[in-house]
Amino acid sequence: VVGCYALSCRLVSAGALVRLGSRMLLPIRVSRDAIAGLWKFSVPMIVSTWVGIVGTQWIMYAIIKHYLPFSDLGLYSLASQIAGVVQQITIISSSLLLPHFSVMVANQQQTEIRALIERVTPYWFLGFALALSLCSLLAGAAIPVIFGAGFSGAVQPFILLMIATMGLAFFNTFMPLVSAYGSTWVLTRITFGSAVVNLSAALLFIPRYGITGAALATVLGYGT
Repeated sequence: VVGCYALSCRLVSAGALVRLGSRMLLPIRVSRDAIAGLWKFSVPMIVSTWVGIVGTQWIMYAIIKHYLPFSDLGLYSLASQIAGVVQQITIISSSLLLPHFSVMVANQQQTEIRALIERVTPYWFLGFALALSLCSLLAGAAIPVIFGAGFSGAVQPFILLMIATMGLAFFNTFMPLVSAYGSTWVLTRITFGSAVVNLSAALLFIPRYGITGAALATVLGYGT
């Protein structure tokens, strides 16, 4: 398996070399202004990435493990992993929107950007909200059937995480546009505020309400 994986990477790399030619192996010249611009854009993204770890399920796992039985960690882990599958939709859409918004901003297509935001995104949010509602309605029957009756306790946190996912959808939809305008510090401030709320709420709710409190803290964090 490892050999196949390594071979596939080598084949792709070899194809890239043939396609791009040998010039890509020569030293490149980069101006100081280009490097400065790169760091100016990237530093906020680096900071927000590390700060964002405080808002992930891994922090929840650590707090749950400290305050609650180990079985509760398994229940919440299942709920968060299933929710993470649904959240991948927003992450994929964000990745697809970034190059599109970047080109539109570079071409100063302000009218087209406004039309896209005002006419298309509301239907995207409506459709995604209906999909999350369907997941919430089916969770009570599907999770015990698929994973066993012992995992019924994961249903309520999962439903709350579906509400949190809607907040994440708003952020991931507009993040590419903000990035395209180069306002990366805005994203860092948003991430920092969300992480603080998430961590504070987790420390407050988990000891009192268990894994339901963990999911509620995520709702507040993503809502922020």
